Amino acid sequence: MAAVAVTPLSAPLGRRLRPACASRARIRIRTRTRVTVQCTCTAASSSGFGEGEGFTQCGDKLAAMGLSEEETTKVLKEAFGWSKQTYWRKSKVEEVPSLDAIEDVLGVLADVGLNDSEVLKVISDFPEVLGCSGKLVADNVEHVQKTFFVRNKALIQTLSRKPNVLGNVVDCAGDCVGECNRCWVRF
Repeated sequence: MAAVAVTPLSAPLGRRLRPACASRARIRIRTRTRVTVQCTCTAASSSGFGEGEGFTQCGDKLAAMGLSEEETTKVLKEAFGWSKQTYWRKSKVEEVPSLDAIEDVLGVLADVGLNDSEVLKVISDFPEVLGCSGKLVADNVEHVQKTFFVRNKALIQTLSRKPNVLGNVVDCAGDCVGECNRCWVRF
């Protein structure tokens, strides 16, 4: 469980808001707030990257598929929040990979009809797909099929060309919510 504490900062934003009614004499000042989140999870924080059973199992699985040791390390770091956060945006920070979750995602990709070389291309172009849930990946494949009427060979080519659609979670439809790297508008 995470404990959240909200404390106002001492410096205001400096922007004064005019009251809606001229009879009001008060002027409101917006202030910044700082949100502090403390997580009591200790599974990933007690060990470093590459330590533990989950890392070795997942690394062996990816190596068996044909990835080199360096590629495997890079893919696992990006998929589970150990390196850059451009996709995850702190929603996944230093998680320990699970072989079941990776096999679930790989099963969905195989069910779509991707062969081993196409799966490797998807993983190398968008490694975060391994950190997504299998349900999310399956739902996104179904969304592409129903919304854009892409099926069979065209679906396989689309997923190979733009594998980031497998991790989309936002459809802002023009009202931007600030998660453009996870939005369907980019498709």
